[in-house]
Amino acid sequence: MKKWIPILLIAALLLAALPVGTFAHTADEPFVVTLWAGQNINAGTVSVWNDGDNLYVKYETTDGWELLETHLAVATNPDDIPQANGNPIPGQFPYKHEDLGGVTVDLYTIPLVDIPASAEDTIYIAAHAELEKPGECEEIPTTWVQGELGSVTLWAGQHINAGTVTVAIVGENLVVTYETTDGWELLETHLYVGTDAPTDSAPGQFPYKNEDLGGVTSDTYSILLSGLGVECDGTLYIAAHAALQKLTGYEEDGTPIYQTETGWGAGQPIDDGTGNWAVYFSVVLPCGTEEVCKLEEETAWGAGIDFPGKNWAMYFPYEIQGVEILVEWPEGGTITVAFEDLQIASSSDYDYNDWVADIETLATFWGTEAEHSDLLRIDFTITPEARGAGYNHVFHLAIPAGTFGCNGTYTLTINGTSETGAFYASTDNDFVVIPWTYNALPGTLTNTIEPPGIVSHYPNINNTDPAAPQHQPYVPPQVTATLSIEFSELCPFDFSVYDPYNPEKMHGEGLFFDPYLHVVNWNGNINQGDPRMLTVPVDWMWPEAGVAIWKAYPDVTAGNPPTFTAEWWVDYNDLVYEGKP
Repeated sequence: MKKWIPILLIAALLLAALPVGTFAHTADEPFVVTLWAGQNINAGTVSVWNDGDNLYVKYETTDGWELLETHLAVATNPDDIPQANGNPIPGQFPYKHEDLGGVTVDLYTIPLVDIPASAEDTIYIAAHAELEKPGECEEIPTTWVQGELGSVTLWAGQHINAGTVTVAIVGENLVVTYETTDGWELLETHLYVGTDAPTDSAPGQFPYKNEDLGGVTSDTYSILLSGLGVECDGTLYIAAHAALQKLTGYEEDGTPIYQTETGWGAGQPIDDGTGNWAVYFSVVLPCGTEEVCKLEEETAWGAGIDFPGKNWAMYFPYEIQGVEILVEWPEGGTITVAFEDLQIASSSDYDYNDWVADIETLATFWGTEAEHSDLLRIDFTITPEARGAGYNHVFHLAIPAGTFGCNGTYTLTINGTSETGAFYASTDNDFVVIPWTYNALPGTLTNTIEPPGIVSHYPNINNTDPAAPQHQPYVPPQVTATLSIEFSELCPFDFSVYDPYNPEKMHGEGLFFDPYLHVVNWNGNINQGDPRMLTVPVDWMWPEAGVAIWKAYPDVTAGNPPTFTAEWWVDYNDLVYEGKP
């Protein structure tokens, strides 16, 4: 019977189970509907969830039901599910697993871009299955048990053991074999086989006979069982007669002398009133068995909304869940910022190694891999690399007002010590991430003069003596920092408008933040747009101390300030620092 429940009510109830703007449905906590077999038999579940790339639909049966076939349709409009006159056509569904052979679990993985669907889109799923369930089982006969059924003595003249009569099943035949012993030979054999005991002891009337055997010691009958009318575990009655002879000597002229006798396979007398000693015996014909189970077979659908046709098929809605999508920016996730800390003057050496730091940026968006524009969180990791300066500095990471459209909470952690506060998108947010660059990389010209064993180009370095004091060992950073901003709502943000390596914006203008350097000694800042700041890829090798950047990088033009071309950092010589492990 068709379930007449208002469609809008069902849709509302189903969608009420879905989350709003969050990520609820996972493999561990999926969206679940009942798998109905034959309209009203609970045969299991259909579970649905998604990650950033794929939609997952899993059939699972219970209570002994097994899957023979599944057919699945997924569409952004229920009218796009294959159907005729309002009735779905499972054989035309785009996804199908046939010949499943009775499994209890079946999983589909469908790329979201194939649907296509993005976060918060509602899709419609028709989940069809053909099921079976083993019912009551019973043992039924199959075929004859092969082998010997029995053997009796072949008596000659009532009291002489002349051999045996053996009965066996070979294939579909009953095989009866006479075999003589002690010199006895077969002249004739007559055989009765039937489902009733014989009532006539006259061998000549028996249905099977071999005459004129001429004195053999073995004779075999092979009789098709199907012609005997016997059933499994039925009884066959057998009367096995033989005319026998045995050589006992020779006449004086050499003529053989034989003893002749009538023989019967041992058994009980044939009661025909003649009074002779004819006998018969019986054998039972067993059959093998196998377990045969009745099967229930049903069509099943995932519970939901009725199709408009006359059958009881259903579909159900599912809202694509946004998930956390991690995005490294720029590609690879880390940029290097390098500074020349002298005031712009003719005395500036432009070696861009007075402060060098890596900034790793990892953004957490909400959405799908194919489409994500809502930011949940952004994390910065600041790692100092070089300090080729005599000056001290304070390193800042500033986020100008209006960069993000949402408020939130920040956490700044420097060497394990954290502070948390409010982040207001409408105001400038200025974070001191390395309070004193001298503490982060102690010493003078730190990580800009080559360590022992590497040729240095710093003036007056003794390169012939690896232990010369002017060489400086590599110093790992003593201070690092992380800055995390957690937004209070989904925050639209587009990285594509920023390019830190744009040849026209390589002085920080291509960043969405300002990693500026405050120079304590002359109390000034080097901000985005200042030619003394460079943004370069993370694997960039900075010049050695006192080496102007155009001397280490031939594609840079000397000047005050120097002039840079696109990807100028690709081509360099041995005047760069090579001491980093």
